Amino acid sequence: MHIATLPESAWHVAKELVIALSIMVFKKFSLLITVASAAAIIASPIPAFAVDISFGGTVKCNWWKPAWNNGRLILYPPDNVSFIDTYAPKYPVIQNFMYGPDLSIQFLRGWETAISFRYGQASTKGGNMSIYPGRVYRIIRIDIKEYDIYANLGYYILDFLKLYGGLRVEVITYKNEYDHVEIMPLVNMFHINIEGQTLNVIPEIGISLSAPLSRFFTPIFNCSAAFLSGSEKTEYKNSYDQSGPQLNFSRIPAGRYYAVGGTASLSLKITIPRTDASVGMGAYYRILRYIQKTTDRGIFDLDASHDHNYGLFCSVSYSISFDERKKRRVWIPRPSYD
Repeated sequence: MHIATLPESAWHVAKELVIALSIMVFKKFSLLITVASAAAIIASPIPAFAVDISFGGTVKCNWWKPAWNNGRLILYPPDNVSFIDTYAPKYPVIQNFMYGPDLSIQFLRGWETAISFRYGQASTKGGNMSIYPGRVYRIIRIDIKEYDIYANLGYYILDFLKLYGGLRVEVITYKNEYDHVEIMPLVNMFHINIEGQTLNVIPEIGISLSAPLSRFFTPIFNCSAAFLSGSEKTEYKNSYDQSGPQLNFSRIPAGRYYAVGGTASLSLKITIPRTDASVGMGAYYRILRYIQKTTDRGIFDLDASHDHNYGLFCSVSYSISFDERKKRRVWIPRPSYD
């Protein structure tokens, strides 16, 4: 029996459309959705149990050493067999700021759910001189945009101990400019523009420990184990050499990969007296070890490489709470770098 399937181009167009729509919604409406959700919950009838609602925002100062910054780049020359360039340029640690809104709800005397959105931009540049087979100098410039959506659900088994599960979705788009100058044995110069995107889905499970020092200061420690499933798609956009524009591009296959690792964070929650607001400050660190089959490689060789993500964060939140007798009370949520 013959089963009809969509052509590869149709799947590609559908994937591009979904990612484009996700980015548009993220940039245009994430804050509006957060505020509207909070307003809808506040306006709804008060349940029998306490409901605590918090909304605010977070800014992260982030340092990132990606797994693809490993000196291994897979090249796809026109009319040639692909090969791994083990002398590819390396880049300095990428530093950027990420920011976005937060919403959290505590309900049924022990359950808590939260969602957050983050957006950030970064750029980096790497270049080196290498010999393969002649003397070659090249430089690669990368512009990056990152969109991060995170949601979790947890339960307090003790007043100071919460178990939680979360799901993170990362969409990263990048634009590369590659300049290549080959001096020996013949002079060869060319420029290439490359664009790509990665999609990472990261489920995690973890624990959260809090130790109140007073009514106003509470240290909080979070740690979690994570599993990443991701894909990347890269395309040549244009190329020029000393002879003019080049049109005989090779197709870069889509890459697929997995990773395992964990995240830890330490923060201090500061409750502002006589207000329904709090400030959280802290630090975090995430490490992932990548696993990739040879047949699943795209433009990067990621197998056995490590991804390091660490930084500082500051969050501000405002809280509204109702107890069982429908009276408003103050509840200050625990800050989170997510």
